[in-house]
Amino acid sequence: MRVVSLGDLALDVVVRMRGPLARGADTAADVTLSAGGQGANVAAWAAALGAEARWLGKRAADGAGRLAADELERRGVELVGPVAEAGIGVVVSLVEGGGERSMFPARGVATELRPDELEPAWLACDHLHVSGYALVADPVAAAAARAVELARAHGAHVSVDLSSWSAIRASAMRRTNSLAPILRRLRSTIV
Repeated sequence: MRVVSLGDLALDVVVRMRGPLARGADTAADVTLSAGGQGANVAAWAAALGAEARWLGKRAADGAGRLAADELERRGVELVGPVAEAGIGVVVSLVEGGGERSMFPARGVATELRPDELEPAWLACDHLHVSGYALVADPVAAAAARAVELARAHGAHVSVDLSSWSAIRASAMRRTNSLAPILRRLRSTIV
């Protein structure tokens, strides 16, 4: 089974606080750095579960972008999509002692994927997964809708992860009129 996951490839910086936040001062923490992004994470899990996994999106060729891409490739994921010179996304996750997580995303070039940058062969798959983050920014939202059309033309099933309530709310407030047609297009192609 071939699974294509469309979404972000980013550097994840996870900060696990060891105690209460000391505002304006130092707070002891454990910090990890790894490849992430909702689209990349789904592709990595699909590969771990035995699928032929492909990640699709726009990524950066700078040092940080190469670090994230190399980690994803080591996990058995094929990477496709346009490559920009710089601008990998970075997501900082602050995890409090009780496990509550707050995320601080800077999505970088991931939001710049355009429909005309998609190659139909990239969407030859059994299943296309679309990250909800790809639906809340332009032009990547239009690229996601086009990817669904191309994948459905190959007979693929499609799933959408709505991802983040705060991103959806912010997008809806900014783009009520422009997001609705994209969601209608997606609804008409996802059966």
